[in-house]
Amino acid sequence: KAILMLILVLILVLAEIGLSVRLTYWSQAFYNALEKKIYVDSIYQIKVFIVLVLMIMPVAITHMTITKFLSFRWREWLTNKFLQNWTKDDTYYHVMLHRDKVDNPDQRISQDLDMISSLSLSLVLSFFKEIVTLVSFAAILWSLSSNIPLKIFGYTIHIQGYLVWVAFLYAMVGTYIIVKIGKPLIKLDFMQQHYE
Repeated sequence: KAILMLILVLILVLAEIGLSVRLTYWSQAFYNALEKKIYVDSIYQIKVFIVLVLMIMPVAITHMTITKFLSFRWREWLTNKFLQNWTKDDTYYHVMLHRDKVDNPDQRISQDLDMISSLSLSLVLSFFKEIVTLVSFAAILWSLSSNIPLKIFGYTIHIQGYLVWVAFLYAMVGTYIIVKIGKPLIKLDFMQQHYE
């Protein structure tokens, strides 16, 4: 049952991305109609937008609901497994007698299981979604930048798919900055969990 829910979530992620791509093409058509001042096309594109929004909202809500339910079911399963191990052979009692005893082990287990279930699922789904989104929108950027030449300081340069390369460079610089800023936060987060 959990596998079916995961497959359904992946299908919903693909539907969200497909609708996002369709929304991108809608945006082009709508602003072209506004620029050319074609009233009939503008009204038609507004109707298309309403239909797209009415499709996106239930898909996003269903995706979020099933993901939360899947995370909850996984946490419930993990809790039962860990509870069996915790109570087997009086483990909880032996942990308390150990000289390096852990503060509030039951609370730590509960928090860790919550984090494992929700964060792992979120990470896997986000990775899948971002890869598919990257491929989808890279194809759009590649097709756009192959038709428009790059003009720098009065010179026209033809670089195949230059918008993709610019986006890639932007992402690399942003990632570098985030790593430099975020690396010290790892130690702070560990210390915070230790004191809680």
